[in-house]
Amino acid sequence: MSDKSDKSSSKGFKHSKYQPAGNMEARGEDRPKHTNSEVSNDSAYEGSIKQQLESMEKSLVYITNEMKSILKREEIETLITNTITSIITEVERRNEEHIKQMKNDLAK
Repeated sequence: MSDKSDKSSSKGFKHSKYQPAGNMEARGEDRPKHTNSEVSNDSAYEGSIKQQLESMEKSLVYITNEMKSILKREEIETLITNTITSIITEVERRNEEHIKQMKNDLAK
């Protein structure tokens, strides 16, 4: 009976002569080893996560550069608009002065 109670209380844990019965985790040599397929699956999972993180990082860099480009484009558009507005205003002012001068010359 004691063997049966030890098995049911251990819930699948391996016991050695150095480890008392119960729910204690195995240590050192008695610790359950990962099978090759478990290690392989863990490595594949970690590799997949690493690839996803690298992909996300590249995407963020791309988006960051795109945002910088958009801001530069907006700044360039604003600069061009302001420059053209200034040029047109100056041309209109000179034309008005020239028209006034011509009217004054004709009035004489």
